[in-house]
Amino acid sequence: MDVEPRNELTRTFPGRCLDQHPILGPMLARALVEMKSIASDPLPLLRPDGPIGLTLAAPVLQEDDAQPRAL
Repeated sequence: MDVEPRNELTRTFPGRCLDQHPILGPMLARALVEMKSIASDPLPLLRPDGPIGLTLAAPVLQEDDAQPRAL
C-alpha cells in the first residue's frame, strides 16, 4: 500500500496487510472478483476525528495471464 503524503505519521502504513480491515477488506475482495479498479468508502485517516480519505485498488495482471498476481 502506498500512502500520500509521506510524513512521520504515515511512514508506518506501507506494507500493512489490510484484508481484514472492515472497509478495505471487502473493497479489495470486490476488486479481485470484478477484475476492475474499485474505490473504498470514505474512511478516517490517522485518527477518528482527523481527515478522511479514499483507497483505490486494482488487480495486477501479469502479461498474458488472466489471473491477478497473488502476493
